[in-house]
Amino acid sequence: MLLFAVIISFSLVTYFFLYGEISNAKTFTDHFYFSMTTLTTAGFGDMVPTTQRARLFVSLFLFSFLYLLVYTTLINID
Repeated sequence: MLLFAVIISFSLVTYFFLYGEISNAKTFTDHFYFSMTTLTTAGFGDMVPTTQRARLFVSLFLFSFLYLLVYTTLINID
């Protein structure tokens, strides 16, 4: 549930702060789709960050998500 909240939050942030900096992303659902393809590492190429700021933000988000995923996996092992 926490991971879903992180994805929704990222989508909202990209929609409000990076609007116009991700190609072909015009609506919130486009930004949510971009978040999902980024996190699943599918990366179809139909939406890409077009500025350095957006690329940096997306990279940090991806590493943060991977860290959260590994952390929650390790917590569940115990």
